[in-house]
Order: sequence, then structure tokens, then C-alpha cells
Amino acid sequence: MSQNPTAAALSEAVRVAAFIGSTSDFKLGGRIISGENSIECHSDSDHAGDRLLGTPSHSGVIILLNGIVVHWRSKKQPKTSVSPAAAEIYACSEAVRELRQIWWIARDLNIVMFGAMVVQVDNNQVISFKYSTCSKSKLRGMISNRWNWVKELKEDKELQVIKVASKDNMADILTKCLENAEFNRQRNQIIAKSSRVISKISSN
Repeated sequence: MSQNPTAAALSEAVRVAAFIGSTSDFKLGGRIISGENSIECHSDSDHAGDRLLGTPSHSGVIILLNGIVVHWRSKKQPKTSVSPAAAEIYACSEAVRELRQIWWIARDLNIVMFGAMVVQVDNNQVISFKYSTCSKSKLRGMISNRWNWVKELKEDKELQVIKVASKDNMADILTKCLENAEFNRQRNQIIAKSSRVISKISSN
């Protein structure tokens, strides 16, 4: 591209430069602390939210270490989900896989974690699926218990899935096209999480 630049390449370079210039004061970070360490994970999905580009849903996962974002991902699911619940369940399974990897990396770095692995979701059916609390769920015919990702989600005894309000689900920003005001609210929510951790450390 640098040897044979095109008008499209120049346009993209200008777009990248404009993005960097307009976000130069934005950062995610915090202080390194000692003592107990905790990991927080949020999972979310849209349901065929970008139909112009296809019907598969998006999975979003964001992971925080001691309140500071260390990992995030927005990824299109491989197949079209027939219901919002199925899309959320698959997104949760991906979050579990990535959370487990972060947990292992932390352990390799001698970062001691306290408590269980917890994934926060804003969909009750995900929790019902994980703990098999709804015997008449319509998802039983759509999702096979023999699939490996289902086994990982349902059989991991060290994993907890808990409900969080949709407005507090930090992964929501990774799955949907948001209006400017809502995008800024969710972005500031993530930044404020780090600020609260820093303030707590300072007060101690």
C-alpha cells in the first residue's frame, strides 16, 4: 500500500489520523495494587443486530482486573441464532472461554485470584440454561447438551453466572450501534469503574 498508494488508502489514513486526534485524551488505566485481586467479566449479545451485513449475532465480552479493563472483544457469531436467548447463551460461553484464559494467564504470572469465576449477564435465560432451572425451556430442542461449548458452560462447577441490569452491563457497548449519548454514558461507566478503584486505594 505504501509503494502504490490509492485514493482509498489515503482516505483511510486520514480517517485513522482523525480518530487518533479526536481521542488523544481518552485512556483506560489505573494503579497496580497489592493484596487481593479480583476479576470481573461481563457478557452480552445483540440478536441479528446488523442485518445489512448478515443475520449472525455479535458476542461481546469485557474483562476487568481489579476494576481496570484488561481484555475486550466484539465478535460475530458463526451461525444465526433463532432467538435472543440462544445468542446470549452462546455469547456467555465465549466469555467463559476467554475468562478462563485470562485466569490461567494471571496464575502463570503469580497473580493470586480470590473468589470464583463470575460472568455477569443481563438475560435471565442464560442463568436458567447454566443451572438447568427451566425444564420446559424451548431452547432444549435448539441447543444440544453434547456440544463442547455447552458442556463447558453447564458443567464448570467453579463458574458462576449472575444477573446484572442491562444498563450496568459493560459489554453492551461492544455489541450494538449506540446513539452518541448512550455510547458516552457506557464509556464513562467503564472509566468510572477504574476511578472508583483508584479512589478506594487512595483512601486506604
